Amino acid sequence: MTLSPDDADVPVFRAYNQVNRPFVIAASLAAAILGIAFFAGSLSRLDRFGPDVIVLATLGAAFCIFAWLFWRFAMRPRFEVGTSALQIGTFFGRRKYRYDQIRALGVVYRTVRPKAYGPHGTASTLPMEITIPLLLVRTVDGTLHEHAAPGFTGNAAWLDPLQRRCGKEAIVVEDNELAIAEFARETHNA
Repeated sequence: MTLSPDDADVPVFRAYNQVNRPFVIAASLAAAILGIAFFAGSLSRLDRFGPDVIVLATLGAAFCIFAWLFWRFAMRPRFEVGTSALQIGTFFGRRKYRYDQIRALGVVYRTVRPKAYGPHGTASTLPMEITIPLLLVRTVDGTLHEHAAPGFTGNAAWLDPLQRRCGKEAIVVEDNELAIAEFARETHNA
C-alpha cells in the first residue's frame, strides 16, 4: 500500500457522539430556557435591586453558559480526519494534531466489562464485553497520546483516511502495558 499525504481524493471523516447527541441537545435547550427564565426574573425585579436580583442574574448566566457548552459539545464532531489535521474533540475544546507533526500511529483494541453500581457502593460486573479501539499518536516532540477512537463506524471508516493523510501505517498493538511501552520505545526515534 503506497501512502501519500497529498491525496486529493481522501475524504474528510467526521464522527459524532450519536448515542448521547439527542439527549445533550434536549438538555442544552432546557438549560437555555431555564437560564432565560432566570434572566427574565432578575429583570422584572430591577426596581427593587437586592441580593435576589444578583442571584437570579448569576444563575441565568451560569445556565446559559452551561447550555452553550452542551450545545457545542453535541454539534461538534468528536473525531475528525480533516484536510490538514486530525482533531479530537473534548467537552471544553479540541485536541489538534497536524499530519506533519505525527511520527507514528498505533491502534489498541481494549476489551472492558462494564460495572453496575448498587447501593452502598457495591459493584458487580455485567455479563457483556465492549471492545474500544484506542488510537495511539506519537508526535515529533516525543510524546505519546492515547485517545478513544470511534468504534461504531468500523475501523476502515476512520483508519484508512487517517493513514493516507499522515503517510504512515498504523501498527496494531496488543492491549498490555509492555506492548504499549514497546511501541513507545520503537517509535520514539522513528
